[in-house]
Amino acid sequence: KPAHVFPRKSCALQGFRLCCHTRTQFSERGVSKARKKRYGGCIPSVLRSLDVDSDVSNALRPWVGKLSPKEQTVNLKEQHDWNTALLVFRWFKSQEDYVANVIHYNIVLRILGRAQKWDQLRLCWIEMAADEVLPTNNTYATLIDVYAKGGLPKEGLEWLRHMKFREIFPDEVTMNTAVHVLKEAGEFDQAERFFKNWCVGKMDLDQLNICTADAEMGPKYFLSTELFKAGRPRLSNHFNGRNSNKVSNLADSSTDHMVAIRKPKLAATYNTLIDLYGKAGRLKDASNAFAEMLRCGVVPDKVTFNTMIYTCGSHGNMNEAEALLCKMEERGVSPDATTLNTFIGLYATAGDMDNMLKFYRKINGMGLLPNV
Repeated sequence: KPAHVFPRKSCALQGFRLCCHTRTQFSERGVSKARKKRYGGCIPSVLRSLDVDSDVSNALRPWVGKLSPKEQTVNLKEQHDWNTALLVFRWFKSQEDYVANVIHYNIVLRILGRAQKWDQLRLCWIEMAADEVLPTNNTYATLIDVYAKGGLPKEGLEWLRHMKFREIFPDEVTMNTAVHVLKEAGEFDQAERFFKNWCVGKMDLDQLNICTADAEMGPKYFLSTELFKAGRPRLSNHFNGRNSNKVSNLADSSTDHMVAIRKPKLAATYNTLIDLYGKAGRLKDASNAFAEMLRCGVVPDKVTFNTMIYTCGSHGNMNEAEALLCKMEERGVSPDATTLNTFIGLYATAGDMDNMLKFYRKINGMGLLPNV
């Protein structure tokens, strides 16, 4: 039982009707949270060496031939400075026993993209092709994500065309990343269309069009074209029959009425859809997405409930928002600072000072910080 229990209210949601009557069990397990993993073996020593010695070669010299591929991956992933990450990667590649792999390239691409080092990212992509390391769904999801967060959503979505060219159909993570980018750009209809096409095995990219603030002939305009040149598939046998068939049948699937409907299996996908419909003002669709999530046995996490609470409250449905808080606790998902700050903000906007102060006291009583 939570240490801080909120006053119980009726959980019958009126108006904005949510189908919460389900046997799906909720648990804090699997709920997304910051990883606080303590590494064993030699990893802490390697990380300390890299922290105190600016000379990467000197810091890693004692570990020549001693690091397993998994240990290499962890040490590379833990680098937060893009230049250090690149130097560590170069050192790994210089070792005689090193085998180039897509996992390490994905890590480096993500680090460079987050740092918005587009030239270095381009060179890394070209190097990846030279090493004959083929991109995976994880690679494309990473690229779409970092480009969009770097202010280049249009360029990010161009990677979907590259996937189609390589005959790779998006998995759920890549699809959700693309839908999230479209949602954040305010392209709600395009986002929904892309999702629904994915559900029936289609990838129609002709309708995707994101307008960016950059001029059409800006410095990043030719970036994707350059990268496409380095990413051409060399041999047709690189692609398995399953992916090949998915792409080759994209056009035919639109006329096939027997196509099996693909259902999302990740809470993150439903969270994106709920937020998409909420921002588009389509409350019924948000409710239906939440209900479908429960019917499919996908366990909602804190993000799900926080998104639903904000969606209800921002459209004036505070009773439903508080009922969701009740349901959240019933299912064993403890409210966090985001949950309580959401209520504080919603009641402040509504001019309800009594309820705002009630949640302000609760957040202080839990030792959390309210948003100022």
